[in-house]
Amino acid sequence: GPFSDFADLIKRLESKMVNKKVIESCVYAGAFDSFSNMHRAQYFAPYDKYPSFIEYMIRWGNHYHASQKNMQMSLFGDSLQNDIVVPSPPACPEWTVLEKLGKEIEIAGIYLSAHPLDQYRIELNHAPTLSIDLLSKLQEENKEGYRHRLCGIVTNALHRTDKRGEGYATFTLQDYYGSVDLRLPSRLYPQFKHLVENGQVIMVDGSYGKRKKKKKKFNDWEFYISSLAMLSDSLNQLFRRSIEVFVPLEMIGSELGDRMELLFKKNKGNLPVHIQVLDAINKLQLEMMSPRKVAVSSELLSQ
Repeated sequence: GPFSDFADLIKRLESKMVNKKVIESCVYAGAFDSFSNMHRAQYFAPYDKYPSFIEYMIRWGNHYHASQKNMQMSLFGDSLQNDIVVPSPPACPEWTVLEKLGKEIEIAGIYLSAHPLDQYRIELNHAPTLSIDLLSKLQEENKEGYRHRLCGIVTNALHRTDKRGEGYATFTLQDYYGSVDLRLPSRLYPQFKHLVENGQVIMVDGSYGKRKKKKKKFNDWEFYISSLAMLSDSLNQLFRRSIEVFVPLEMIGSELGDRMELLFKKNKGNLPVHIQVLDAINKLQLEMMSPRKVAVSSELLSQ
């Protein structure tokens, strides 16, 4: 039957079948997450004189199997087996979501239990102007120099120094659909270098066009960075002056008005709200100003 916990696995499988590296890979990939009495960090926490609980349990398992082989079938055999004490996992803080996902992609090359961007659904609906995979389409259509915002997680971050002694950084930005290699130039490095760290989830503002210094390929294109921001702060940056609400004329009514009033009340702030009423039939647009001011929030934008 299925293994009930980590100790049960160690008791039923000898170290010749599952060594330290195999167990570590299984933990990193989340294969043991069904063992409800342990979280992933506990397997790697120091235990007794051993660097990790995994190493302790492998040694414990070896002793267990040896005792099983040496145990004589006697009147006391079953009682000796029942006297074997199973070690309790060490107490330690759980890994963060990013720590878990970092290990998953390291061992499997993909995220297994979740994606680092899952908690930024609202920001991803409003902040990026296109997903990273669509950059190739811009190149195919020769749409050069347009300003765009990309959002994703930073990987392969490297901080370097050029020949003049000025710092710069290179990194890969990855979203749900693709990845792109980027360079933070020396002129922007002091201002934004703290955002170029593996695991950071950021918004990149810039333009996409042909490489200015054609060192690699004649028609090689590059994304030129203008600024960086934490994705969690992107909505505040994008809605610094006001918020526009677009409402089709046919939806205007007391019910909608009550819903908007309640929503604006719950998200009280300093941003003015411009309500754009759209008349698709007569191709007209009427702008109205709400008497209430709001603050940007996930709840507000999701409505």
